[in-house]
Amino acid sequence: MKQTISYLVFFILSSYSLFAQQGTFLRIYTGGSYEEGIAAFHLPDNTYRLIGNTGSYGWGNTNVWFLALDSNANFMWHKTFGIGGLDKAEAAAMDKNGNIFIVGTSSSQSGMGYQMFLMGVDSVGTRFTHKYYGGSDWDFGHSLCIVNDSLLMLAGESYSYGNGQGDAWMLLAKTNGDSIWSKTIGGAKNDAFLGVNYKSNFGFTFIGKSKSVGNGSFNPFVYHTNYYGDSIWYWSRLDTTDGGFNDLAITSDTDIVVVGYQRDSSDLYNDVSVMKLDNNGNLLWNRLILRYGEESNYSSVILSGDTIVATGYTTAYGHGEKDIDIIQLKNAGGWWIKNIFVGRKKSEYGYFLSKDTIGGIHYLVVGSTDGYDLTHTGIIFMRTNSDLLCDTTPIVDVPSNYSSINKNKMSISIFPNPVIDEINISITRQNRHNSATISLVDAFGKLLYYRSIARDIPVYRLDISNLSSGVYFVIYDDGINSIRKKIIK
Repeated sequence: MKQTISYLVFFILSSYSLFAQQGTFLRIYTGGSYEEGIAAFHLPDNTYRLIGNTGSYGWGNTNVWFLALDSNANFMWHKTFGIGGLDKAEAAAMDKNGNIFIVGTSSSQSGMGYQMFLMGVDSVGTRFTHKYYGGSDWDFGHSLCIVNDSLLMLAGESYSYGNGQGDAWMLLAKTNGDSIWSKTIGGAKNDAFLGVNYKSNFGFTFIGKSKSVGNGSFNPFVYHTNYYGDSIWYWSRLDTTDGGFNDLAITSDTDIVVVGYQRDSSDLYNDVSVMKLDNNGNLLWNRLILRYGEESNYSSVILSGDTIVATGYTTAYGHGEKDIDIIQLKNAGGWWIKNIFVGRKKSEYGYFLSKDTIGGIHYLVVGSTDGYDLTHTGIIFMRTNSDLLCDTTPIVDVPSNYSSINKNKMSISIFPNPVIDEINISITRQNRHNSATISLVDAFGKLLYYRSIARDIPVYRLDISNLSSGVYFVIYDDGINSIRKKIIK
């Protein structure tokens, strides 16, 4: 009888676990080279859009990767954005209309240097905003947040502007990319903003790491400003050997939850750091989650009711060298509720976390992996339920073709080719409502020329008389179509 009851209880628990995991998945997308996941968004039509970086598709060193997935996260189509150099997305946010804004770093526009870039893409992969920001030195884009229907706040670090070696950089921009104002903060050494959040009637809150203050190589800090970027208060953890904050969330009563890592002089390894500050910058609690003799770091945090949910990686537990770590804590006091580890044999990293309310409360987790028998790295994309339960049976997709979704019937031809002094670029487009750009790069991907062109121009002439003999590439891009043509001089 006892054995029968035990079997019955086991069957009920197993059935509940399987039922609870419905609608969850673990998917991997790879092309056999370098791939990295940045963010994921669940659209009202129950499809997904996945943002990452790829070395397998497009051309150049690294391209921004935009993937469309169906309701079960099966691959539908994809696009890449990049013009020959390193183009790397670092953060993304979606507005209420389904437009996705991406911030990152690019070397394509500035030759050998780096600039912050902003890109706006709609749900069918049409790019409607593409803007570069920076000066004569290196500049990086790390994070962004949506302020309202027409404004975005970008956050990163600049070696072109400011007082130190590198300064934390904030830039308020319109959704079309036009800059409204920008400011830097920092001391004599390196300072960087790694995250930003905005709440109406409260202002902007930035988090990051600084070498200019404290005792360590880097120290985590929180910086709160008004709408115009004027300082209200600054808080830093000064008693660490090394540390940084990677992400933040703001509660309904404007308390601030931050996550990252820290290390002190008695420990050679990073420990997870989760802290809560009030709206005046006073520390309410600190939960230093120790992984003795092991590495840990949290990259993303959200609030879900009275629960804090965060993700990152750890080497202390799980199956491989590094495993994705997803944790739930109580908002009041930061006390541990539960966590799960996801990975296999090698290394998995959790970079992005969001709350998904389509079909009940779920969580979307995005990162990267070189496990699961991959030859290189891939994007890992998970959907868990509200209890962090997930079907962890991996399904690997290797996209083969770009989609022709909403493609215009268009072509370009170049003459003469080979060319001596001037080339003519003839453009045939069925739909001329999109703006477009013409770029010229050399055989090594270095950008030599970049110009926006008029919407209705049929032939564009480009003078290359100053270039030496060799092979070059002309790139046409109107946000929907991207075409590359080889020319010989």
